[in-house]
Amino acid sequence: MRMNWLTCPKCTGETPERLEPSREPEPARHRASEPAPSREPEPARYRAPEPAPSREPEPVRYHAPEPAPLREPEPVRYRAPEPAPSREPESAAAARWVLVGIEGAVKGRRIELAGERIKLGKAPEAEDGARIEVLDDPYMSREHMVIERRGGGWHLRDVGSRNGTAVNEERVDEHTLQHGDVIRAGQLALRVEVGSGV
Repeated sequence: MRMNWLTCPKCTGETPERLEPSREPEPARHRASEPAPSREPEPARYRAPEPAPSREPEPVRYHAPEPAPLREPEPVRYRAPEPAPSREPESAAAARWVLVGIEGAVKGRRIELAGERIKLGKAPEAEDGARIEVLDDPYMSREHMVIERRGGGWHLRDVGSRNGTAVNEERVDEHTLQHGDVIRAGQLALRVEVGSGV
């Protein structure tokens, strides 16, 4: 039984005070929790991946190279040709002079020019102050030519040979020798070489 009075009028003899209804919420009544309705899992649906946004390649822009600055051509300057190297060494007197056999029976032979006078031939006669060089060739004369020192160089002279003497393919009676000259007599050929290491 629920009381509606705060004091009992019979017990206290006072005017009863009425009990205000309680504002407290009624106690919750326990109810068995209802089971949540079962939900069947939705079937998995395949979702295609979204395509990446297409990016169009930027157009290639051609950049023309900048033209090179124009340069006026330099004026042509005259250059004197360099003098040809001397065929003889600077000091011919101090250099060695050698006749090198390049054709015929004397091929590979070396005849050094020394002294003051050299007689060459198939069988030259001995002479005071002259050196004898025998060149074994049937087309040469017994005394064919003489090479004599003159100043710092050497001078060739044909002494009346039957078949003659040629220097650089030209027949000569006399010739001042220079480095590189080729002397031909009979079937022989000798090259003049001048230098410190010949």
